[in-house]
Amino acid sequence: MADTLSLPEQWLLLCLNDTTGTSEEVSIRKGLDGAIIAELMLRGSLTLDAKKRLTALETLPPDDPLMRQALDRIKGSRPRILDEWLGRLIPDSPLKSQPAVQERVAERLVEQGVLTRNEIRHLWVIPDQVYPTRDGRPEAELRERLRSALLGDQPVDERLTVLIALMHGNFALDRVLSKEEAAACEPRVRALCEGMLHAAIAAPASPEAIRASQNAEAVGFFLGIGEMIVGLAGLTQ
Repeated sequence: MADTLSLPEQWLLLCLNDTTGTSEEVSIRKGLDGAIIAELMLRGSLTLDAKKRLTALETLPPDDPLMRQALDRIKGSRPRILDEWLGRLIPDSPLKSQPAVQERVAERLVEQGVLTRNEIRHLWVIPDQVYPTRDGRPEAELRERLRSALLGDQPVDERLTVLIALMHGNFALDRVLSKEEAAACEPRVRALCEGMLHAAIAAPASPEAIRASQNAEAVGFFLGIGEMIVGLAGLTQ
């Protein structure tokens, strides 16, 4: 089931404590914004222009209301480079007219039977929701796939590579690896990113190949090694 979850759903699942249902990652919000952007790029709804700014493409609107809202916000705003959107993609409503981004993604996982929602109160007064695990199999499967990709030497698909880049860029690889393993797999993470780009370079010229190259550039930004990836991407132009 893990491979049917969207990138935001996978990212949130990895960030939440299974028992308490609370986040254990300080960078959860930027990671969620990055995951939403990456999901839209993988679906062909976003691309990067010549100045590496996010640009919306004319495609069918996403079924997911959160994805649709993010795409509409990018369409209606001035052009911005990818990292300018992180942490500001979908502002929280000051009047709570709609749930925060984290809560909206969590509710999707509740609908799929992966998480459950518990009502709590802070200081016996302030209401809040937490989302402990209901079915641990999707997360266990995802963790195993990530560990195999990071510690092994086999090819990794584009979607999993993007998730690895998000985790690396948000210092979250220790969610699936020990600190020693995370430090040792740095060359592997970079190799996966470079491999994604070189595959795009080698592909015959087509809209799909161009989009794959742009996705690889975005992965570079998530990894925190954007200059290297943009330099490599210049080979495609």
